[in-house]
Amino acid sequence: RNNNGILFVREVTLGDRFFRQNVHYFSESQIIRSYTLEITEQKKIEAHLKKLQAFYSCVLAQISEGVAIVQPVTKKILEANQVYCNLLGYSRREIQHMTLDRITFEQEILEREIQHLSNDKIGVTKEVSYRRRDNSLVKVDMSLRLVSLDREEVFLVIVRDLTEQKHSQEKLRHQASYDEVTGLPNQTMFNQQLSTAIAHAKRNQTLVGVMVLELDYYKNLATQSVNTLEEQLLQNCAERLKSSLRSGDTIGYWG
Repeated sequence: RNNNGILFVREVTLGDRFFRQNVHYFSESQIIRSYTLEITEQKKIEAHLKKLQAFYSCVLAQISEGVAIVQPVTKKILEANQVYCNLLGYSRREIQHMTLDRITFEQEILEREIQHLSNDKIGVTKEVSYRRRDNSLVKVDMSLRLVSLDREEVFLVIVRDLTEQKHSQEKLRHQASYDEVTGLPNQTMFNQQLSTAIAHAKRNQTLVGVMVLELDYYKNLATQSVNTLEEQLLQNCAERLKSSLRSGDTIGYWG
């Protein structure tokens, strides 16, 4: 209803065709004016866009990487999938009030990569730390791309949590240098530290002492006992020897 009368709008379906009917009643002159527009193509486009939106939403929900869309100037996070939100500990509503520089710990690195991306238009990938809601840091592999969305350039941010990868790498490095049972440096690590000690002694005209200990009857015990007892024996011996070391001394286990 307005000052000129009553306006009524409705959509009409005729088979597979769609129409929008506008009916305007002028109360003073008691005249009804009606006109109809076909909106079939508009409806098809809207339906197609809805399908595309549902498809991309489904894809974003299924992939294991975190995905976010970021405004290049303000760095405001416009949209993010659930993986991205879970990684940082925010809800989707909360994440839309955050900015990319606020959650990135190494802001100088972020600014430099964004500048390169803006100048060269070439995507960049960088390992950075994200700050979670609880203020803890998590290492991520962050990929930045400049894409067009609704005729506007935005940043497409794809991140992969590196926690498990870093843990596995650290575990492999530890296994390569230390005995798994005793936790002592293995033969390779011991030889490296011995070479360093010998080189230091030569420079300073000092001596290096090396002592080898063998557990009596251990081989006989190992053939008669279960693995847990063997491990306990080695661990107890290792702890006693470590407790007697001076600062700078090294002990290793050659299994």
